[in-house]
Order: sequence, then structure tokens, then C-alpha cells
Amino acid sequence: MTAVGKILVFLNLVFSIVVIGLIATVYSTRTNWKNLADKNAAYVKTAKAAYLASQQALEAQKKSFEEQLVAKDEQIKSQENLLSIRKKEIDDLQKQFAEKDKSYNDEMAKYKEVERTKDLLNRERENLANKEKEQKAQIDELLKDNDNLRRAQIAAEQRAKLSESKLTRLADRVAELEVALKAAKEGNRALMANNLVGTRQPIDPPVIASPAPQQNVRGTVLYVRDSGLTQISIGSDHGLAKGNVLTVMRLVPENPKESKYLGTLTISQTEPKSAVGQFVPVNRYSQPRPGDEVMYTPELR
Repeated sequence: MTAVGKILVFLNLVFSIVVIGLIATVYSTRTNWKNLADKNAAYVKTAKAAYLASQQALEAQKKSFEEQLVAKDEQIKSQENLLSIRKKEIDDLQKQFAEKDKSYNDEMAKYKEVERTKDLLNRERENLANKEKEQKAQIDELLKDNDNLRRAQIAAEQRAKLSESKLTRLADRVAELEVALKAAKEGNRALMANNLVGTRQPIDPPVIASPAPQQNVRGTVLYVRDSGLTQISIGSDHGLAKGNVLTVMRLVPENPKESKYLGTLTISQTEPKSAVGQFVPVNRYSQPRPGDEVMYTPELR
């Protein structure tokens, strides 16, 4: 055999070996591919089942999420409605608060006005109280002046009556003096005649006037007897002596018109702090009583 034949045989052998190798490789590959395809088919089936399961789970979850979303939407709407109601309530409360605040401000303004009025009334009341005190003091002063005027009027009336009485007594005294003078003249004639015959008649001693008490001496009646004998609250310590003549009056400061002159009191007995005398009324209705006032009147000396 030639070298070419050998080379060809060798190449044929190599080619056969390569073909056998290729066939073995193809078979092996085919077998591996089938197993892989079966595996892939099983995996695809499993994946498909898992996908379907996950798809169902996703659908269920989606449905649940949609239901939850609807519920949340409803809850949100409910909360929005509640929020709207609360907002309206807040607006109403703010309006009420504004009205209350306005009412409070109005009440505070009224209160301040009342306080100002109260202060003015207090000032007016104090002014009125001061004026009332002043008027009361003026009234007291007027009553005092009225009392003094009444006393002065009573004293003037007394002085007028006493002057009239004094004039009457003076007229009577003048008449008595004229009679005494006539009698004295006749007595002088008789005395001269007696002197001629050597006889004398006694001469009456001179009358000594009672001492005058202190000026502005006043007292009160303590006790009065039915006979007119009257005890008074002033005596020799005030300058009273037997024979002094005092004026008896009844003074009523509350109603000066009821004050009146009662009569005179002639002292018959004195003690340091009291005296007793005989009361002579101005009329039969004028009777003294405890508490009446007695005073010294110079015209009655």
C-alpha cells in the first residue's frame, strides 16, 4: 500500500473517530438537552404555578388593599366630615367667644361706669353729709340763738312786766310816801308838841336792803309745796340772801313757743347749795315744778 493509501486510511480512521466523537457528543448533548428541557419544563410549570399562586395572592392582596383603601377613603371622608363639623363648632365657639368677649367688654364698661357713678355718689353723699353737719350746726346755732332770743324775749317781757309792776309799786310807794310825809309832818308837829311838854316818841330804824346775788345766777327748782314754798338748787355760795327776788321760768328748747314766765320767788332761807322761798305766780295757772329754771333779775331787787 502506498503512503497515500496509508494517509487516506489514517485520515479515514481519524475522521471515523471524529464522527464517532461527534455522534457521541450529539447524543450526549441531546440527552442533556432533554433532561434540561424536562427540568426547564418542570421549572416553568412550577414557576407558572407559583406565578399563578402569586398572581392570585396579588389579586387577593390587591382586592384587600382596594377594600382597605375604600375603607380608608370612607374613614377619611368621615374624618373630613367630622373635621368640618368640628371646624364649624370651632367657628361657632369663636363667634360665641367674640360675642361673650364683646358682652364682657360692655359689662366691664358698664361696671366702670357704675364705679364712676358710685364714686360720684359717694362724693355727693360725703358732701351732703358735710352739708348736713354744717346745716345741723347752723340749726343748733339757730336753736341756740332762738333759745337765747326766747330767753331775752322772756327776760324783756319780765322786765316790761316788772317795770310795769315797779311803776305800780313806785306809784303806790309815792302815795305811801306822800301819806308818810303827811304823817311825818303831823308827827313832827306832835314831836314838837311833845318836846314842848318834855316827852319823845320812838323812831323806826332804817330798812336795810338785802345784798344782791352774783350776776347771771341760774338754778333749777328742786321741790314745790302746795303752799307755794319752793326749794331751789342755788344758795348762799351763789350770793343769794334772804329777801332776794328771783324769776321763775319754764324753758322748752325743743319748742321755744311753749317756754313761759311763771312768776317770782322771794328767798326766805338760804343754805350754801340751796335756798327756800315763797313762789308768787303770775296767774293762777302758772305753777312751778321740779326742773323749772330760776334766775336773778336785777330789776326785782
